[in-house]
Amino acid sequence: MGYGLVLFWRWLFLAIQLAAVAGFAWIYWVRSSPEPRAGSDLAAGHAITAADLRLPLTDPLVGKHLRRDVKAGEAITPDLLTSSAPRKLPDASLAAVVALAASEARKMGLGRGTRVDVVRGGSAAPIRGTVMETSCDDKKCLVYVGLDKAPPGQVIDTATFAAATLVVATAP
Repeated sequence: MGYGLVLFWRWLFLAIQLAAVAGFAWIYWVRSSPEPRAGSDLAAGHAITAADLRLPLTDPLVGKHLRRDVKAGEAITPDLLTSSAPRKLPDASLAAVVALAASEARKMGLGRGTRVDVVRGGSAAPIRGTVMETSCDDKKCLVYVGLDKAPPGQVIDTATFAAATLVVATAP
């Protein structure tokens, strides 16, 4: 009976070691799984198809739209995707893209045609505009605002509206 007990403990110890090795292998495999990558250059707003990606497990991405252009071979991460296609802005329009928390955008009731003031930091005067499009996910919304006119003497670049927020306009 003593030898049987020793044999049992040896097999149990071996089983525990094998389970540990299998567990570590599984964790390594899950963490080192490649991210889905674009098979070719894809434009912003493009609806993803399985043929666009270089990874067999692409079902959660199919049907989503890109927020920006993606080069061939670039990783496609969740922050690049949205569930709705952004509308193309009219040519020759001046627009501000303002990022807001999704809850804040919903509370403000922002939608196409809503008149807003784009409020920038510092002493800069607000700029009046009209919401042209909103593109939201669970956490944030990008609000595309068509500006009525350019601020006098101001060069518009991406930094101009980086820390801007929106206020629903009270007067026309």
